Amino acid sequence: MSTQQSGLAGLDQTLRHTFGWYTVSKKEFKDAIRSKGLWILGAFFTLVFVLPVARVWWVNAAEGQGQLAQLIQERGMQALLSQVYLNRVTILLPIIAIFVGYAAISKERTSGSLKLLLSLPNPRRDVLIGKVVGRCAVLGVPLVFALGVTALFLVASNITFKPELFGLFSLFSVLYALVFVAITVSISGAFSKSSYSGIANFVVYMYTTFAWNLSVNSFADILTNGISIGSFDTGPLIGGAIRWHIVLFLKIANPNQAYKTLVNSMLNTGDTPQLA
Repeated sequence: MSTQQSGLAGLDQTLRHTFGWYTVSKKEFKDAIRSKGLWILGAFFTLVFVLPVARVWWVNAAEGQGQLAQLIQERGMQALLSQVYLNRVTILLPIIAIFVGYAAISKERTSGSLKLLLSLPNPRRDVLIGKVVGRCAVLGVPLVFALGVTALFLVASNITFKPELFGLFSLFSVLYALVFVAITVSISGAFSKSSYSGIANFVVYMYTTFAWNLSVNSFADILTNGISIGSFDTGPLIGGAIRWHIVLFLKIANPNQAYKTLVNSMLNTGDTPQLA
């Protein structure tokens, strides 16, 4: 056994004895490799991120025109990140996170393998953490790989590559994906059937994507105008800067809005949450 292999084996043993959840997460990751899910995700993410660069590259070489190509020529990488990648990430990553994690625990509960897992010296907390970490690795590793390949394509293309912008965008995107995986796996642990978990995760996705801001804006309206029922009128509950900070915090608590705000702030587009 080489020095490198012995070092990896020693690290594996150290992690196994230090963290109770490590064994569970390692099994989750190995199962994804055996099922080829990791490779499929890696190929899919690579296509999602590389194709826009290849398209702009081809349009510039073949025609020298096109709305997207012209916009990227004018604003460079900022346009590529804000007009293409940001929309794709906010739509695709939560959906993929749901498929990766919605059956992480509920499926094992249905099959009975969860009882076997809990019969081993694994506390429930370690099982849950292990499932979350394992599924995060299943989604995070191919995503990081695809972003790395995309960076190489950007360097080779005629788009001005800005490593600091792309690095921060990649970091925010990976964290965004991992947050949704953690939410999805946690919801999976609350249901006895994978179908129920899938429905609950889909409802959460739809709410955070389309209804969260409407709910917060309605709450902001109550804070501003109060509650009025017939002759009962409370008048304004909270006003001024305090109201603004409360509503802003509630909007940023949405992972979708938090991710968009971070990316837009980095790109200096000025697209931040607005109060009603």
